[in-house]
Amino acid sequence: MEMRKEQCPWCGGEDLTRYKQAGYGQVFPEKSILRLGGKTLIHVICRRCGTVVRSYVEDPDTLK
Repeated sequence: MEMRKEQCPWCGGEDLTRYKQAGYGQVFPEKSILRLGGKTLIHVICRRCGTVVRSYVEDPDTLK
C-alpha cells in the first residue's frame, strides 16, 4: 500500500499525529439494536493547529 504525504488543509502543516477514540466514541451499524462490537475510530490531527485532518475506522475489514 502506497503511503500519501498528508498535509493539513487548514494551515498546511505536515506534523500530524494519530489518536484513537474509543468507548463512547465508537461507531456501530446504523440499524444495530445492541451496542456490541463497536469499531474504534482513528483521528489524524495536525499538531500545528489542532485540525482533525482525517478520521477512519481502525479495522475496516471487520465492517459488515
